[in-house]
Amino acid sequence: MRRNLSVLAVVAVMVSALTPSVAFANGTDTNGGSDFDLAAVDALGLLDGPQALPPSAREQNGLPPTADAPPAPTGELSPDSGLTVSVPSGTVALSPSDVGSGELVADGDALHYTADDYSVLLTGEGSAANAGYIVINDAAAPTSYSFDMTANGAPAVLVETDGLVRIEDRATGEVVNTLSRPWAVDAEGSSITTWYSVEGSVLTQHVDHQGATYPVVADPRLMCDALFCTFEYTRAETKSMASTSTFPSALLTAACTALGTPLAGVLCGLSGAYVISKANEIRNSGKCVGLRRFHYTTAVPPLIVAVNCYA
Repeated sequence: MRRNLSVLAVVAVMVSALTPSVAFANGTDTNGGSDFDLAAVDALGLLDGPQALPPSAREQNGLPPTADAPPAPTGELSPDSGLTVSVPSGTVALSPSDVGSGELVADGDALHYTADDYSVLLTGEGSAANAGYIVINDAAAPTSYSFDMTANGAPAVLVETDGLVRIEDRATGEVVNTLSRPWAVDAEGSSITTWYSVEGSVLTQHVDHQGATYPVVADPRLMCDALFCTFEYTRAETKSMASTSTFPSALLTAACTALGTPLAGVLCGLSGAYVISKANEIRNSGKCVGLRRFHYTTAVPPLIVAVNCYA
């Protein structure tokens, strides 16, 4: 089992009640518990931390030629407070609602919670992302999963816009972090309908999993870490970006706005031809396109980087 986990997200995994165990694509056969949940997430490649990069791939990740691997997530895990992520504008904490305390597993790289019909995995430093993964055990499991959010130590203000959720400081109104657009896939890689709703400081991800092939994985993740913010695209969106006939300029502009770049109205200052060329290069390497803005270089266009495809 790979132990590196570094993503910001929530994962919902569901297993049919008709079978006592599930065989995953990676050969794991298990009956439940934290090993089952880790295997379900790992089967989608979501537990991989930063890997060593050949020189040709370093530019794709916005790294200098001497860098060996992408920067790792910096989220901290605690059984009491869940996942906490610090950025220049403050800290955001995320924990599942109404499931009690978590237990550190996978050598401390994940925080595992159990409920009656599902489980939750939170990941931060040492993993693929700053994320919260919900693992659901059967088709009778609920279709809504909630998380409590704080910003700078107080209940956050959550604002949904264009599928994203801004996490604001209640006292100042400043945006501290942003949740990426929700996604969900089943065991065959098919996209599952999913969406967010917000009420006060509680985020809920809804997953319409009926009729899916289990397990189903759904993931809300934080866009920003200590060093940068990344807007990640799906396989289908990366394919569209690689074509002159389907190039989604509106989607790129939306990402520029979400990243807070002052060049939002002009494709972040990037030319369409350059984006198409980079998207083709990244797609041919088996990755998906990401737009990355480093906190200390906000006056320049964001970088186009290669990220792992999760949907």
